[in-house]
Amino acid sequence: MAQTTEIVKDKDLEKKWNALDWFIASIRYREILRTTSFQRKDLVVCDIGCGIEGKFLSSISDRIAYGYGFDMKTENCKLGNIELKQIDDLHDGIPLSDNSVDLVFMIAVLEHLADPQQILKEIHRILRPIGGGGGGGRKKKKQIPTEKKIMKKMKIKIKKIK
Repeated sequence: MAQTTEIVKDKDLEKKWNALDWFIASIRYREILRTTSFQRKDLVVCDIGCGIEGKFLSSISDRIAYGYGFDMKTENCKLGNIELKQIDDLHDGIPLSDNSVDLVFMIAVLEHLADPQQILKEIHRILRPIGGGGGGGRKKKKQIPTEKKIMKKMKIKIKKIK
């Protein structure tokens, strides 16, 4: 089992991300916060591709019960109700129990995967059905407007998972 440490701010993060990375991330976060209701504080949230510091989860930590972030660039760490885990290959699965999260965010990840359908099945597996926990989840997926535009432009079509 991987060792858990406290989150330490990466002073060289600005060198690893360019201005475009910061700009795109800020637009995504703003759009998510604008279109997603965090009215219930018992929500468990998963952010796949959370980045080095799990910045989005940290920004909503006071609005959720718990947050899991997965990224190949992060280190295993926990700070309050946010837990970040380093995961090298999403095709090995998401290390969470079935029906364990209410909301899943995954931005700019699918296009990097050899088998995107597999990770979508994993997301379906970890999402709670409506009425469980904080609701949201698998039977009522709401794409944010920006996501729809990007997917249309990239000609990505998501098939319904059975």
